[in-house]
Amino acid sequence: ILKSYKSKRKVFGKVVFVEIKSKYPLNSTIASILANKIKDKIIIISQKAGNKYRISLRGKLLDLNKLVRDLSKDLNAVAGGHKEAAGMRIRGKKDYEKFLERIKSVF
Repeated sequence: ILKSYKSKRKVFGKVVFVEIKSKYPLNSTIASILANKIKDKIIIISQKAGNKYRISLRGKLLDLNKLVRDLSKDLNAVAGGHKEAAGMRIRGKKDYEKFLERIKSVF
């Protein structure tokens, strides 16, 4: 996954966004590893599990806890974390697509 992230990543301004596929819950681990390598961006890793999406954010550019709470408003989602490490769980593709639109509009 780490070796192929460059070909799968999408960059929106200060954000590096990667959707990963694995039978193991690796989104948090991958986000942390990439954040240590790419310090001038916010790292967002998304991983689908059934009809839920697990999203991990890492970075030092802004308060990620506040960001995920703002992005999750009016979505079928749970969000929280810390200033430099936060996460979300979104239920349903429709709300996940709304989240993606919001990320693009913020950055």
